[in-house]
This record gives sequence, C-alpha cells and structure tokens, in this order.
Amino acid sequence: MGSRAVDDSSGEVASDDDTSSLHSFSTISSNDTKAVGKRKRKGSSKPPPKIGYVLKSSVTEDHGKSLFGVRFNDHLKDDSPKIFATAGSNRVTVYECCPSGAIKVICIFADPSPGPHAEEFFTCAWSFDKETGRPILAAAGEKGVIRVFSLATRKCIKNYIGHGTAINELQFHPLLTDVLMSVSKDYSIRLWNMRSDKLIAVLGGVDGHRSEAISADFSRDGRWIVSGGMDHSLKIWDIGSELMKGALWDSAKLNNKHYKTVQVNFPVFSTRDIHRNYVDCVRWIGDFVASKACENEIVLWKPGKINSSEIKGSQIQRTQST
Repeated sequence: MGSRAVDDSSGEVASDDDTSSLHSFSTISSNDTKAVGKRKRKGSSKPPPKIGYVLKSSVTEDHGKSLFGVRFNDHLKDDSPKIFATAGSNRVTVYECCPSGAIKVICIFADPSPGPHAEEFFTCAWSFDKETGRPILAAAGEKGVIRVFSLATRKCIKNYIGHGTAINELQFHPLLTDVLMSVSKDYSIRLWNMRSDKLIAVLGGVDGHRSEAISADFSRDGRWIVSGGMDHSLKIWDIGSELMKGALWDSAKLNNKHYKTVQVNFPVFSTRDIHRNYVDCVRWIGDFVASKACENEIVLWKPGKINSSEIKGSQIQRTQST
C-alpha cells in the first residue's frame, strides 16, 4: 500500500552530524593546529545557532493507528482560528488551534461500517461552497470512495465512486475550487467537478503510471499536474490544453447530461532519472518541483531548461537534494 504515515515526532529540527567518513586534506601546519586548540580551550568558538522551533502542543488520537494525512484549511480569513484535519483509521477529525496553544476537537467524521468493512482514510483536502462560503472537506482511503463533508451541517453531503481501489491523495484545484483531483492505487489520476458531480477526466493509460500512483499536485496557476508513484516515475500533465479547457468548461454545466469523460493517455513530461525508488510525495514550488522518494531524499528540480518555461520530453535540471 502506498499510503504515507505522518511523523509524530517533536517539532524540533535536529541538524546532521558534520563528522562523516569522508576523507579530507588540510593545509594547516602543526603550529597552527596548536593555536587553534588554544583558542578552542579559551572558549572563543561560537556555539551553533539554535533552531527557532518549539513544540507547543500535541494530540494523540485514541484509535491507536497511523495518521496518513494532515491538512490545514487555507481558505479561511487571516484573523480566523487555524483549522486542520487529520485522516487515519476510520476517522477524519477536525481540530482548532487555540490562541493559548491548546488544540481542541471540533468534530469527528467516522465510517460506521463494522470491523473489516470499515474505511481506512489516507487523505483529506479542503475547499469551500461558492454560494455560502462555508468550508467543505473531502476525504478518501482504502475503499476508493471520495466522501465530501460539510462542517456546517456535520454531515456527509456527497460520495464519488470511480476508482477501482484505494485513493492515496486528494487535492483541490487552486483556482477552480469545485475541481477535485484524486490519485489512486489503480494507476490513474481523476478530476471531478463537485458542482455538477461529473467525472471530468482520467489521466493515465498508454503512457501513464505503470504502477500505483501515490501523490500529485497542481501548479499554482492550475495549468500543470505533477504526479509520482510506485513505478519510480515523475510525470507532468497539461490541463491547460484546449482539450482540457473545454472539458473543464463543459463539465461545469449543470444541464449537460451528455458530458463524456475525457481520457488523457499521454503526459507532456515523464522521467525516471530523479529517484531510484518509489515516489511518495510531490509538490510544486513556483516553476520547480520538490519530490520525495522512500530513500529519504527530497530533490528540488525543474522540468526542462533552467531558464525556460517550456515543459516537454524528459529533460530536467536538478538543482538541490537534501
């Protein structure tokens, strides 16, 4: 299963030990070495700077299972309380960060199915109702069903079924807030219109992922989708093409009963040269992509040439890895 567990460690960041097995050469003489030693004994060397992160509070959920998804609601006003949701076990839990530093539970959405039939949630994502402005929360997991919750009514208001198996990640379009993306174990990525309840497009097939798709993200302008999966590959899909523009427009029409889902078989960019193991997280950072694989390396890279906005083929510019 390609789901991702959330680290429950403290908020302090520990720096790596600079002493390693690398061989090095020095041009310091023996006299200089003695002088350096004397200076150290006098305490003239400065201590390393302290990381300015402090753990203020934490929450442990009583189901005793992993939390696979955590997401803040970024659609709230700046002066509103900070709200976030977690996905794990058969629950999606919504929390509020209080000014005192405490964390309180607002509500819990739980799958009532008994025993082995219960859902196991892997991911959640926030949007809002355009007519009322009220927040909505989408969640999905092992069963492959997308559930949409209303925080105003505390009910599940919609369900979407289409994937053949588990859904690993959900993301809302940054500009078209009715458009929801789901990333699945069935190798595909799907786009849904929550206003018209239509399946807009399926990304995958001939040149799509050859194994479980784990993570995907929209670019800030909403034109590109980058995805990663168990096949070690990273792919970029163009949803700003004329075909996809038409699909997004036509699928939003409430009276369009004959809308036909678009099948996109070919990404505009694909590479397996960045990671040697499965990719479990990808995010756009401006024109760059940050991708993480299970070998615990995060790579910042750019598709195409470093000074060009063109994306095609498999050319990459690798800039940094940590």
